[in-house]
Amino acid sequence: NLTLPLNGVTIIRGENGSGKSTLIKLALGMVEAQSGEIQTGGVRPSRLSYDHFPRKIFFLPQEDALYHLTPSEMYHMILNEEEIETARSFGTRFGLSEETDRRLMPDLSGGERKKVFLSLAFAINPEVMILDEPTNALDEASCRTLYDLLNKRVNGTVIITHNAALSSMGSVICSVRKGGVVVEKNREKADL
Repeated sequence: NLTLPLNGVTIIRGENGSGKSTLIKLALGMVEAQSGEIQTGGVRPSRLSYDHFPRKIFFLPQEDALYHLTPSEMYHMILNEEEIETARSFGTRFGLSEETDRRLMPDLSGGERKKVFLSLAFAINPEVMILDEPTNALDEASCRTLYDLLNKRVNGTVIITHNAALSSMGSVICSVRKGGVVVEKNREKADL
């Protein structure tokens, strides 16, 4: 039995293959539960509509999608003009250039794609941001930028991670073990 808060940073950690990503996919309706009951924001995952994504719930999976779009085209499909400028500003903070904005997503490195999606997420500022291993492929400077942005975030954030620095940010830390979830800590948010 697990209830995650809709504010602060919740960390989900565990060994590889323990079910961390599956837990989130169950909560989002991407995988159907074989038993038990799951609700996300008071709604069964099967009842989550497209209206929930990405403004209420933003999910960044561990493996980035390889849309045949440029970051600029993707921003224009999802964001309004003010948010586009905000996303570009976040991109600059992550070290992305204007030239990156014009290249196709499959032509970007894994780190560049991650920065584009993180910039998109922070520009949207959803009610709940779910990040699966967000520091994968990020350089040290980009990790520091991510930590800073997460520390300033007011809305809820759920992070699946092995990263010790991210784990220290959690006000709630859950460990997935042997098919179960254990809440290890429920504490005030620590600053990095």
